Amino acid sequence: MDVFTVAAAIAIALSAVVIVVYFLLTKKSSPWPKTKQRLAYTRKVIPKKRKLPFKSLEHLILNSLDDFLPTEEEKTVRDVAKFFARRGSEFSVYSIDWEQEVVVLVRPVDGVDLKSHPFFRQAQRRNAAEVLCVPLGQLQEVASAVANEVAHVQEVFIFMTDPRHRDVIFYKLMVEPILFADLMVRAIPSAKTVFMYRNGLEVTESFNRAFAQQSYVVYKVLRWGKAVVALLLPDFFQFFGDDPKFSTVRQRDKGMFDMCAMWVGTMQCAANLQKRQPGHFFHAVVYYSALVNDKKKTFRLLMKKLGFRWSPEEPGEDTDKVEKALVEDSQAGSSLCANARKPGEKWAPDVSSRWMGQWEREYFREVCRCTGNEIPGPDFLLPGTIV
Repeated sequence: MDVFTVAAAIAIALSAVVIVVYFLLTKKSSPWPKTKQRLAYTRKVIPKKRKLPFKSLEHLILNSLDDFLPTEEEKTVRDVAKFFARRGSEFSVYSIDWEQEVVVLVRPVDGVDLKSHPFFRQAQRRNAAEVLCVPLGQLQEVASAVANEVAHVQEVFIFMTDPRHRDVIFYKLMVEPILFADLMVRAIPSAKTVFMYRNGLEVTESFNRAFAQQSYVVYKVLRWGKAVVALLLPDFFQFFGDDPKFSTVRQRDKGMFDMCAMWVGTMQCAANLQKRQPGHFFHAVVYYSALVNDKKKTFRLLMKKLGFRWSPEEPGEDTDKVEKALVEDSQAGSSLCANARKPGEKWAPDVSSRWMGQWEREYFREVCRCTGNEIPGPDFLLPGTIV
């Protein structure tokens, strides 16, 4: 065995031990109720300090009440509608606790602007000062009580609208949104849709670089370590991997397979939507590489396909916002920023040597072939893609 192979083997073993120990130590009893709650309540909290084996895991952890430690006893809220009318603007939705059958909302520490963080739920988790738990059965009371005040907010959380009230739904290369696309089009049939995706190998490398904190040895652990990956990755990474059509793929129990299956499964869903409902999917298809290579040109073509007018030469508030969005690193300051840039810093392409080589490319193609001939490999382009 060469030096690198020995070092990688040692790193894999040590990483596995660290991760297993981490999960064993964090499986402590919860301070939160585990039975159905009849009444709403508030409770002061502080964020739980987690010692994660990788910082990037914070982005993958699903929101939960167990992210917080109570500092006071709970206070019952008997009239939840009146409470919301008085203090509802202080809280934002965080998660659902299915054991208590409540919606969990959080209030941040005074003076903290959650919207300034690139990932809203991370900001919620890090800055929570109080939680509000509302039984699912009381949500209609809340909706009725604050309907007038938040009528405009409801649209923002579902889709983005411009000043002329044209509805646009923007889909990224993610499993959950694309699976709900049929439901969304039935709910908002007039909406125009956009899908943005990226070369499969680039997606895999980008994720692994952020997740492994730029360590190639750790990437090897993720690529080959079944037990390690099974503990770390959330369920959506394994969503498509159980499909029988992938049964002939070699090394299906490795981390690389989950990444490939997730990409090709999501792309297959997008292609099927295009074929089944061409009038709804998609009004514009954006390729990440095209956006990176010429942001203004790609954005102008996107706006044209959606029927909007935009020119970088036209002055105005909207133009300034677009200009800022096209140059700033939207992930700066988060655990997913591969280059440790701070909020507000400009984005720059990664020019370091590639991790994905010939083996990864051939393996990716093997996984893609299981879906038929439509998606032959990671460089597949959907019809109508802006390139």
